[in-house]
Amino acid sequence: MIIIFGRRSYGRVDAHGSEYAQTTFAHIYYVPLIPTGSFWVTSEVGNQRTGFSIPLHGKSVAAAYLRVWAPIAAIATLSAAPLVAGVPIALALLGLSAWAWSWRSVRGELAVRRSDFNRLAYGMRCEPSAMSPEVRAQVGANLRARWDRSGAQRSPNDVGKFGATDPGEAVIAYGLLSLSALEHGGRDERDAAERILRGTHDPLPAAEDGPYREGTRPAPAAVHDQIASAAASVEAHSTGAVQAAVAGRKRVQAPVVRAKKFGVAGLVLGLVCFGGVMSTTRALRPVAAGTVSEVVAARGDGDFATLTCAHSDYVGDLQEGSRTTHHVFFCEQADDGAQAGASAHKMAVLAGPDVTDLDTLGPITGKLALPGYEDRQWRDEMRNEPGIERLYLTVESVCEARALAIGAWLGLLVALGLGVYSIRGVRCARRAMAATPVA
Repeated sequence: MIIIFGRRSYGRVDAHGSEYAQTTFAHIYYVPLIPTGSFWVTSEVGNQRTGFSIPLHGKSVAAAYLRVWAPIAAIATLSAAPLVAGVPIALALLGLSAWAWSWRSVRGELAVRRSDFNRLAYGMRCEPSAMSPEVRAQVGANLRARWDRSGAQRSPNDVGKFGATDPGEAVIAYGLLSLSALEHGGRDERDAAERILRGTHDPLPAAEDGPYREGTRPAPAAVHDQIASAAASVEAHSTGAVQAAVAGRKRVQAPVVRAKKFGVAGLVLGLVCFGGVMSTTRALRPVAAGTVSEVVAARGDGDFATLTCAHSDYVGDLQEGSRTTHHVFFCEQADDGAQAGASAHKMAVLAGPDVTDLDTLGPITGKLALPGYEDRQWRDEMRNEPGIERLYLTVESVCEARALAIGAWLGLLVALGLGVYSIRGVRCARRAMAATPVA
């Protein structure tokens, strides 16, 4: 027996440009088991990656486990747990796995802007919280030296409060404030850094002298646009113009691709759930109860019913190969007022192999069905039985069937929502692409 084991990288998160975080795991058969270290990749050419080690990255570790282990756990849950509990748990696990895949790339205008600020302030897109103390100390010393050389008359906090006079001042102030907030837990510094990112500043104070005497500053939108352009230029210089252009094109086209993926997922989910609705929705109808003749008169193929048997007989087994799949019984109930010796109404009942006596179940609840092609053999053996009904009943839990039916309807609604989101997302993304030319 060959056992495949070793170390492998999983959990790529926060990717933007040519940078991202990932974690190395000890694995068996390519299933991640134990994280051994995280790494921040600064460039990737083919299979060659360069970067530096970072403390164990919690988001990357969680992404690796959720992406691989959550689907495995969902399958195991469906196999081992009752459907009433198994289906919701499996859906929740699959939802967590899908959510973890959404962490792969930096998304959202503010998150992309933060990544660009990091690239210009620290020389990398890595968040300070993910850096080792040694790396933070090094980039902090570089930022303070840049601040001193810039000759800025304001403090970084004032830049956060009143805005920057140029993009370079905004970038350096943001970097210093973020590092200070992380190292000293300063809430004011963290708020000031966020204000630089968002461009929400206070009006300049009216003063004839002092650090605010210039009285002018660029609009936040202009600062942010210049910083995005500068970050793209730095990316192009470090990775090459061709690769940077490809990365930029992918970034612009990503919303369209993502919306189309949601559309495909909605279509597949819709088809599966539509089949589930068609096969389970009759379980939502009221359950008929009574004698064999009463149930047959009130319900038909695919409905659930509860039989009360006056007498039951074991008549045989259904098998697949050497494995017994069902025990077959006759549920017998004489009609009220039937004359002595009259034929009783009978219905075939299929119960699990663990049921040896139908009478011990009391009232029997299950799903009515008409015999199909696969039922021909055992039905032909009983067709001459006096009083036998054509419908038969398979013992099933109506609660589990209703849970599946509700889940199928909810899945159908989710699929519809994904379809609407996909159509609107493609339209909006194409309008944005038309307004944002890519080199």
